[in-house]
Formats: sequence, C-alpha cells, structure tokens
Amino acid sequence: MSAGGFAGRVVATAVVATDGSGDFTDIQTAIDSLPSTGGVVFVKEGLYQIDNSLQFPFDNISLVGTGRSTTIEQTETTSNLIFIEKNGIRIQDLRLLHTGVVSANNIAISMAIGTTNFKIINNWIENVAGGILAGSNGLILGNDIEDTNVLAIQLADSEDVVVANNIINNSQGTGNGAIDMIRSDNCILANNKLDNHDANKKGIWLDDSDRNLIVGNMIQVISGTGDGIFIEADCNNNLVSSNISDQISDSGVATEIGHNMTG
Repeated sequence: MSAGGFAGRVVATAVVATDGSGDFTDIQTAIDSLPSTGGVVFVKEGLYQIDNSLQFPFDNISLVGTGRSTTIEQTETTSNLIFIEKNGIRIQDLRLLHTGVVSANNIAISMAIGTTNFKIINNWIENVAGGILAGSNGLILGNDIEDTNVLAIQLADSEDVVVANNIINNSQGTGNGAIDMIRSDNCILANNKLDNHDANKKGIWLDDSDRNLIVGNMIQVISGTGDGIFIEADCNNNLVSSNISDQISDSGVATEIGHNMTG
C-alpha cells in the first residue's frame, strides 16, 4: 500500500488500521514487526490511543499517517508520545496530542541526544508540554504546534538541523523560548510563524549556540512587549536577518543583524 504523500510513493512494510483492514490494529506492534533494515509503517485514518511511548527498535523506520485524520492520543501523564533513540527516523502526516492534565514529561516527539538523520514533517501537535526535542542532522518542516506549556521546539546539543515553515501558536509556561537552542550549532531557523507565545518567554532563544542562521521568521507575543529573538552572551557568529519580530535582543559575539522589522 502506498504511504500517502510520502516522497516517491514508498510502499508500506506494515499497515495499521482501526477497522482491521490493515496488517495490524496496534501501532507499536506494527513497528516491532519490521525487519532490522527498517521500513515504513503506514497508519490509516482513525483515533489510536496509547498509554506508553511509541519507540523504534531499529534505524531507518518511517511512521506515516494520512494527515490530521490520523490521530495518536497519549492518555498517560508521565510518557512521551514518541521517543526516538535510533537514527534515520521519519515521522510524517500525524496528529499527536495528549488528553487530560499535561505534565512536563508529555513531549510529543522526544529524541535522545546523539540521534541523527531524522525527518519530522507535516504533523499536527497539540496540548503537550513540549512539541519536538530534536537530535542532529535532521529536518523539522511544516509542522503545526499548538498549546504547549513548556516549549514548542528545542534543539539541545544539536548540529545541522533545519527548522522551517512551522506554525507555532500559544506556547506558554516555563520554557525560555517557544523555540529553544542550547549548545546547538550550524542550524537554520527559517520562515517559521510564532503567534501568541507567553510574554514572559522569548520567541526564539539562543544560548551557547554558534554559526546559526535565523531568517524570515514572523514572531509575536501575546502582550507585544516580550522578546521575539533573544541571543545570550555565550553565542558567537550568528546571522539574524529578514525577520518580522517583536524586540530582538543580542548579547552575543559577532552577531550579524540586518533587514529585520521590529516593534
């Protein structure tokens, strides 16, 4: 079976369906059935409730849905929805959300430090503590992240990650920024739209991060008085250009800032 809009119409290794029309009705069972070389799990439309994190036993696994009509709902208060320790993982065209009271452990997609070659594309993420905690050498593209109470996207100890064309709305709570970058280098943040994040946090926050490109983003806080982009003093050689943002605060070394609209 074709995995929807997945590039090249890749044939699914396993198909999951709530109505029994696929190979499996349970997503984790389908993932665990894959060979050691990896494969594609295609999840048909429907509501899939889980009470443990979905995990991947091997590298090079794709988990692909039909779009917003494929909903994975976490019902347990202390687990991530998806936890990634392997390389070459693709998560695409899924709706991921938590039901009930959200705890700090309810991350939609959490990657262990050191994971590489990931792709997180065209997902809808709602009502979680954190949206995406990223590894290195990967893509975070075209995701819609709404109602997070810590952060939407975090790059921590990451390198060579592209974060582009994401829509982030209503990022609240304790995180430093809707998009956090900590000890992360050589990354691109481009054409993201951040609306209505908490006035007590930044839109994009860089700490101990060097040689990053921040370009073409649109950032607005709830009250209009917070920082759209904030660069700490231990950051070096970052480029900030062509953003439409609330205040840009720069304490970094050799930051190149130009052609931004602020206010």
